[in-house]
Amino acid sequence: MAKLGQALPDSFAVLALTDIAQDVSCPASARVSAARTVLELAIKGVEPEDLATRVEELEPQVTRV
Repeated sequence: MAKLGQALPDSFAVLALTDIAQDVSCPASARVSAARTVLELAIKGVEPEDLATRVEELEPQVTRV
């Protein structure tokens, strides 16, 4: 879960979505939608990082073949 937090930039949009997700005065549908969007953005940020790590780990194995 820590990786997800690191993947999110401290942008106005992310902060606004986080505020909406936590605001109990907002409709539940808006809070769920905001939370889902934040999670989707975080996952998209983590995927390339994970792929880069995996490629770096595999490259030495390929050069030995």
